[in-house]
Amino acid sequence: MSRYFHRLVCTNGMTTSESDGKITITGMTMPEVLASMEIAAEELLSTMDEHLDRYKQTADIPVPGHPVSFAEQLAHEYRLSSALTHAVIEQVRQLPEDGTTVYDVTQAVTLVANQVHAYDTRSRLQSLGGRLAWDTARMIERCAKCERLLVEA
Repeated sequence: MSRYFHRLVCTNGMTTSESDGKITITGMTMPEVLASMEIAAEELLSTMDEHLDRYKQTADIPVPGHPVSFAEQLAHEYRLSSALTHAVIEQVRQLPEDGTTVYDVTQAVTLVANQVHAYDTRSRLQSLGGRLAWDTARMIERCAKCERLLVEA
């Protein structure tokens, strides 16, 4: 299970990390599997308000450095193809250089995700959007000159 947010107004979607809500079914009976699914769902739902608030706060957090450089470095870190990188950068280029927020870049990434037909690629882009939305502090803690993460995960 994973927390998934879908904005109906623009059809952008983002997911949380794959480890959230992970359950093991190997060697378990069906009642045990169902019980672990209920526990995972309760944990995810119990933090939904906190995650929505963190997402809302990204509209007030400026991107570190130039927005295009930031998006390009994110694409590199997520090993996006050159076509996907170009698509994300084209969306970011439409944003103002001054005042671009993490929310804006998240929307650019998830907009491209919405246009991709390959499930694994869409999921990767949605995961990047989720990391920007809910792991914002770590995602923007970057070197001012090279845009690279200061702390690798």
